[in-house]
Amino acid sequence: MSMLTIVITKRSKSFVNCINTEHALFLVAFFLGFFLRFVNLANAPLNNAEAELALAALHEVPLDNTFSYPLYILLTKGFFFVFGVSNFTARFWSAIFGSGFILIPVLYKKMLGRKPAIILSFCFALDPLLIAVSRQVDSRSLAVGLLFAAIGFIFLEKPTLAGIFTALSCMCGPSFWLGFFTLGVCVGVLYIIHKKRFPPEISFLSMKKSQLNKLSIVFLITIITIGSYCFLEFKALIYLSNSILQFLSGWIFQTAQNISSLLKLSILISYLPLGIILVIVGSTLFWKNKKKNSQFLFILLSVNFIVIMVYPGASVSDMVWISVPVWLISACVVGTMINKRALFSGDLIIPISIILVLLMYSWLGLLRVQSYWSMNIDFSRSIISVIGGLVLLGLIVVFCAWGWSVSQAFNGFIVGLFLFLLIFQLAMSFRTANIGKARQYEMITEADYFDGADLISITLKKLSQWNAGIEKSMDIAVANESAFPSLMWLIRDYKVTQYPNERVLKKSNADVLFTSLKIEPGFTQNYRGQSFVISSKPVWASTESEAVNLVEFMNWFFFRNGNLKKNNVILWAREELFLKASEISVD
Repeated sequence: MSMLTIVITKRSKSFVNCINTEHALFLVAFFLGFFLRFVNLANAPLNNAEAELALAALHEVPLDNTFSYPLYILLTKGFFFVFGVSNFTARFWSAIFGSGFILIPVLYKKMLGRKPAIILSFCFALDPLLIAVSRQVDSRSLAVGLLFAAIGFIFLEKPTLAGIFTALSCMCGPSFWLGFFTLGVCVGVLYIIHKKRFPPEISFLSMKKSQLNKLSIVFLITIITIGSYCFLEFKALIYLSNSILQFLSGWIFQTAQNISSLLKLSILISYLPLGIILVIVGSTLFWKNKKKNSQFLFILLSVNFIVIMVYPGASVSDMVWISVPVWLISACVVGTMINKRALFSGDLIIPISIILVLLMYSWLGLLRVQSYWSMNIDFSRSIISVIGGLVLLGLIVVFCAWGWSVSQAFNGFIVGLFLFLLIFQLAMSFRTANIGKARQYEMITEADYFDGADLISITLKKLSQWNAGIEKSMDIAVANESAFPSLMWLIRDYKVTQYPNERVLKKSNADVLFTSLKIEPGFTQNYRGQSFVISSKPVWASTESEAVNLVEFMNWFFFRNGNLKKNNVILWAREELFLKASEISVD
């Protein structure tokens, strides 16, 4: 055996010995979250919100407010240059920052404790909202990760790193300012409650003057360096002001993407049931000891919840600012119960199993009720079976408390409910990770789903091959009213000409035209057309709806099914292309 082999073997053994159980659990959480963020990342087509930002990074042409995201544009432009332009490279930085966020609890071990920090990493890895923003062309994943990393480094008294991460987070668009605003309100409330001083348990909120000065200097250097593209172009201040103005305008103007508070609440309950139950348990658990850390987390959750619900410009993706404190509290609850050894006992295995089976039975009964309800079939027997299962569950808990122990009966019920909700939560995580079907029914995305992307791509590919024998060789003309960002991203590799309206477009000699469904008579001369779905969304979640339709919502909640609101465009191809296709088929 050579000396080099011996050295490598020794170093490998020392590296393995350095990895203890805590490190191993953090790594498991990281790789689990990494898988859920990167699996099938390129499969789903870019929707309008994603494509708008991706096109800005590709061409650096200002589209609406996309220049409010300088950090994403800088990183993605470089990645496009090195690895090419694709759905994967457009979403890469969101996914990689989202994966890195799973390890952020390492910075908070001193504040939370080792066990809650590990649990929090798994919560972040499996959170559907965090998975969703990590799988989109979006800066929210960057903003959340960088901001909480900056706070963590402030807590660890590392002002240099805190200054760098704070500066980078400021360059992540208006969503950062939303999170920063709620955090500032939370700190202000805590300051007032404790008579204009910070409690010693969270003394990291009050920094020393020397550390604050160092953080400020590093912050300014990072902003100027990164924002100016390493002193090549000084755009940082413009981008920064754009993001601030966009955040402020969200309070004043009702935007087209504005969604109701009822819809936000429905989505939150649908995707975070386990976290919500643990927060309720935590509110009763921490009310007695009144620790300042717990108080700070509940204030943070309350402020984030209120602001996101009332802020007119908040989107579904912005609810990620609610999910973070939800899981912070949940991790503390589970960690506290583990430390007290209140939930683990060999005697509880049978009661927990029975409770879990009855909950699953009741859930399947609810699925049957909803199925019969949607088909207008009598479901009275199914309701009786559901009620019977829940009554039996209640009787088992009562008899266990009466003949055994109240605390053991309560613990058994809580663990059984926890396992049931954990299974449900895992299902939500896998749905969000694009593992399964009915992707157009998932609601935690920034815009509607581009349902017809694959069909449009296949159609253009075949027409191009018929026309010139090679792919992407046709001229395409698009009217402004049909120039959806998702469509423009899809056809980016073709020679595309954009026209102000369809009247001017009619004079084009392009091989393929894209128009809206409403066209003038005579427009179709010498062209053949086919309608394609450019976007789809569940009817119950439509922004035009005054209230959530209960029947539609229940059908979506149980089966991810229901009626879709769709927007269409028409693809027009010259008749000569089809004549060439027939000649090819004859040959």
